[in-house]
Amino acid sequence: MNNSKGYLLALTTIFILFFVCFGAIAISMSGLTNQSAEKTIAGAQAFWFAEAGIQKGIWKINNDDAYWSGDDWMSISSGYETKDPLTVGGADGNFEVEITGVGDKFVTIRSYGYIPYVGDTPDKDTSNYAKRIIRAMLYRNAFNYGIQAKESIRLGGSVVDFAKTDSYDSSIGYDPTNPGDDGDIATNGDITINGDKSRVFVRGNANYGINGSYSGSEAQVSGDELPLEAPLQFPEIIVPAEFSFVPSGGAITGSTTIDGSANFYVYSSISLQEDAVLTIQGPAAIYLTDSGTSCLSLTGQSQIAVEGDGPVVIYANGDVNLAGGGVTNDNPTHVAANFQLYGVGGGDFNISLTGNTDFCGVIYAPDSDIKIAG
Repeated sequence: MNNSKGYLLALTTIFILFFVCFGAIAISMSGLTNQSAEKTIAGAQAFWFAEAGIQKGIWKINNDDAYWSGDDWMSISSGYETKDPLTVGGADGNFEVEITGVGDKFVTIRSYGYIPYVGDTPDKDTSNYAKRIIRAMLYRNAFNYGIQAKESIRLGGSVVDFAKTDSYDSSIGYDPTNPGDDGDIATNGDITINGDKSRVFVRGNANYGINGSYSGSEAQVSGDELPLEAPLQFPEIIVPAEFSFVPSGGAITGSTTIDGSANFYVYSSISLQEDAVLTIQGPAAIYLTDSGTSCLSLTGQSQIAVEGDGPVVIYANGDVNLAGGGVTNDNPTHVAANFQLYGVGGGDFNISLTGNTDFCGVIYAPDSDIKIAG
């Protein structure tokens, strides 16, 4: 009988020890599971904090690229950085953003998102935090300003007494009664504005070169007149290699249509007079090889009519004179990028838009003198 009691006592003790150990293991596993879940949640939150940093960097590049001093951005050896604490969904954390390549064709944004585990302060220097990194590379559009120049910008004066810049949303269309305030101008040199405000006016910012100057009335600029913090970059335009396989179609001297079916076209020049019309169905790319004074010339009431979808891109290797009916862009919202004119070849050519010329498009010729008068 005593042996049976001893056996039962030993068996009971074993069961108690087993359940105690099992309970301890279960509690430990529960703790590990909770910790793992906490890390997963913190990691996801840190990612979204990093994403917020990327968005802040993109906004800075797109909306306030000329001003980096002051504000909440600090200069570092490779570029600029900013830090921000955030509270999202009850979680405290922060992000740090580094932007390099400001002013270059490619801009890199690195954003670091940090989130503390439960009970900790949002401090990335402690060991108990989650960290996520997002790296984004942006391709800078060559057309960041209404007017941008290597050497200088001059608006108004004895030759041109009417000059205004403004902006519009191309998805809506241009409304002259309600112009936008993003008609910024910028140059690596000086800006000179002469004339009456009613006839010469910049609806936007006027950013002159680091060693340049601004001359004119403040009333003629709706935004700020400040120096650039980094020189403007003007990447060289490379003529696409596809043109080397296309035979020249000679000179265009009268009304004709380029239907866009071949995509790439080569001509020596385009010279239209009187009421001749060159109709171009986009998308199409055209290379004008003549390096003389009549590479592209419109006089009288002649014009280029851009139709269809996609851009029409003209690479001009010589002087451009648009003095006729100009370039009409067959889209109701006036998408300027549908007609692009590039001055190529590295020559110091002249590009002029004069008379009552209509023009809806973009011009990029950093080595040329551009004159707009009417």
